[in-house]
Amino acid sequence: DMAPGDATVHSALVIHGAPANRRDRPRLSFTVTYFDAASLYTGAPYGQTDDLGLKVNEPFDHPLFPVVPTS
Repeated sequence: DMAPGDATVHSALVIHGAPANRRDRPRLSFTVTYFDAASLYTGAPYGQTDDLGLKVNEPFDHPLFPVVPTS
C-alpha cells in the first residue's frame, strides 16, 4: 500500500490501477509522459490532446508538449 506523498514510476505498458477513493475529497495525481520528439499525432481521441488543434500525422507542435533536451 502507498501512503500519502509516495510515488510510483513505471512504463506506460505496465497495467496499473488503484483502489476506489473512499475519502470525502478528490484524490490528486500528477502524470508526466515522455515520448520521442519525432512521434506523430494519430488523431485518436484522448483527453490530453482533444481540442488542442493538433494535426493528424504531424509532430506534437503545441506548448503543452515541449521538446526536452537529452544532454
